[in-house]
Amino acid sequence: MHQLPRYSPLHNVSRPWENPNREKGTQYPATMLLTADHDDRVVPLHTLKLLATMQYVLNKSLPNSPQTNPIIARIDAKAGHGAGRPTKKLIEEAADKYAFLAKMLGASWID
Repeated sequence: MHQLPRYSPLHNVSRPWENPNREKGTQYPATMLLTADHDDRVVPLHTLKLLATMQYVLNKSLPNSPQTNPIIARIDAKAGHGAGRPTKKLIEEAADKYAFLAKMLGASWID
């Protein structure tokens, strides 16, 4: 019997450091998942399930886990899939994305 390939990101979360073809200290990159609590196209539960799975599988408390990069989610309140959002919400999301990126790159603010 043939098995269907796993195409879902949720079903492909694994510990890269346990893969013999990868370098020993390999870890997932810093990840920020984005969703909105009233998204009618991509159910927010899917994002939360992926977040929980990644955090569980890559848990820093596991023996030999090199995972130090954060795995977080940003959940926009009282918002939908994206179109028609107020400018304030767009700016807040962009600020959070850039702040996360700057933190992960070690960038500093210069006046």
